[in-house]
Amino acid sequence: MVVHQARGQRTNQFRRGTARYETTLSDIFDGVRRMRDVDNSDTLTDTEHNSSRAYLFTDNRGGCYSAGLTTEDGELQTRTRGQACPNGNGLRWWSHPDGSPDSMGWAPAP
Repeated sequence: MVVHQARGQRTNQFRRGTARYETTLSDIFDGVRRMRDVDNSDTLTDTEHNSSRAYLFTDNRGGCYSAGLTTEDGELQTRTRGQACPNGNGLRWWSHPDGSPDSMGWAPAP
C-alpha cells in the first residue's frame, strides 16, 4: 500500500497602510507499507513501513520554516529543521506557519 498526501496553500493578505503579505505552505507525506517474505517460504510474514514528511512555510518578508522526517520499518531515521530555508528557520511574530488566518485584522486580498 502506498499513500501520498499533499497540501498546498497560498495566501495574500493586506491591511490598509501596510504592504501586502504573501505566504506559501507545502505539507507532503508519503508512506509505504509492503508485505515481504523474509524466509523464502512464499508466506508473507513481515511488513515494511517507510514514510517521509516534508513541511515548508515561506512568506514574502523573509520568513521561512521547514521541517522533515523519515522513518524506516517504523523507526525514526532522520529529523531535519531549517534545511529548506536559505538561512535556517526564521519567523517573525506575525507569521502563521500552520496556514491559519491572522486574527489581528488582516483580510484576504480580493
